Amino acid sequence: MRQWKYPHALQPVKLSAIVTVYVIAVWALIGVTMRYHIGAAKGLPPLEVKPDAPRLEEAKKSVEELPKVNAPCYVCHLNYAQEELSLIHAKANVGCMSCHGKSEAHRGDEFNKTPPDVMFAKDAINSFCATCHKRHDAPAQSVILRWFEKSYGTKPETLVCTDCHGEHRLSRRRVLWEKRTGKLLPSPGAVAKPKETVNALIVTGVDHPAHNWRETTPALVKLLEADKRISVRVIEDPHMLDSQALHRYDVIILHFMNWETTSPGWLARENIKQFVGGGKGLVVLHFACGAWQDWEEFVQLAGRIWDPKLRPHDPRGRFKVEIVNPNHPVTMGLQSFETDDELYTCLSGEPQIEVLAVARSKVDGLSYPVAFVHRYRYGRVFHCTLGHDVKALSAPEIGVLLRRGVMWAGGHLPAERHNR
Repeated sequence: MRQWKYPHALQPVKLSAIVTVYVIAVWALIGVTMRYHIGAAKGLPPLEVKPDAPRLEEAKKSVEELPKVNAPCYVCHLNYAQEELSLIHAKANVGCMSCHGKSEAHRGDEFNKTPPDVMFAKDAINSFCATCHKRHDAPAQSVILRWFEKSYGTKPETLVCTDCHGEHRLSRRRVLWEKRTGKLLPSPGAVAKPKETVNALIVTGVDHPAHNWRETTPALVKLLEADKRISVRVIEDPHMLDSQALHRYDVIILHFMNWETTSPGWLARENIKQFVGGGKGLVVLHFACGAWQDWEEFVQLAGRIWDPKLRPHDPRGRFKVEIVNPNHPVTMGLQSFETDDELYTCLSGEPQIEVLAVARSKVDGLSYPVAFVHRYRYGRVFHCTLGHDVKALSAPEIGVLLRRGVMWAGGHLPAERHNR
């Protein structure tokens, strides 16, 4: 028989070495895979937000106040603890996973590539919403009219529920986690340093004939921008509140009263509710308390509003503003002072407010709030009834009070500590 001879490349010794290397490689791969899965099992994000979790620029609520129904999602998406659509549903015990499904694959995806189990195509939205919302309160004609007001340019018959009632999308996850250690880490750029400036938008352009907004507005801008951290822009049409550009700002300053004119419509109202309710600031100045007389929700935003059934104010003149809450950041270190202004005696409302300053009426001897703060969901509201005209705004103490109110509403501690 012809004897088979191994080629030089496949000599028995070398073949044995190749097999040995192969076995070792497979064994090592199995070991790495096992360690990876063990690490992944240990490294899954927790099911609840912990107090020491990385804090995000949008996450201002304490852990105790977070809706428990969304706890597993807030671990990575804590910015959604302030998102209106998820909050409304959370109050009804309908959590993120009720709509989007429970997905271990999504929860265990370090690089955020796996979507939740249920993602909605547009043609599935209406039928899903209808499982809970059996009827629509607004007539069809009204819905179509709203759509045309938005000027989106699409056909009304293509409307779905979220076109009018809001939608939410995550552009990026705000927290990363390491499978190896199981630790939560802020994603790059997620934890930003507090902004050094507050971008404020003054909304004016119409008022009662006794209030010359064309004179008071530039005086107000100058007064506020004396604090270099406050950047002010002015719009002279309150109806522009229906623009999404509103959300570029940190604080809205209402300096208008729609006297004998149409008040901003439903879109502007929803816009400002989302703006303040989502965690931004609102400042209500002087007769802005009388805006939106046809909108019941406005008292929840402003805290107190003008009641035309009450006596409007004392005769214009000098009176003392007494600081009654010296421990609040807006009034800390401020002393009582005198001003020449209108003392409003016409405010009414039920929301809980924190009064900062009051003044005593020379007509009835009663004390009335002239500066107070309160919360509208996650937003901060500073309300000051002072500022009738340029003379009233020229008092140095008024400037300090308003600057500090704007900074506080914008989420910052005021820097000014004393009258000056």
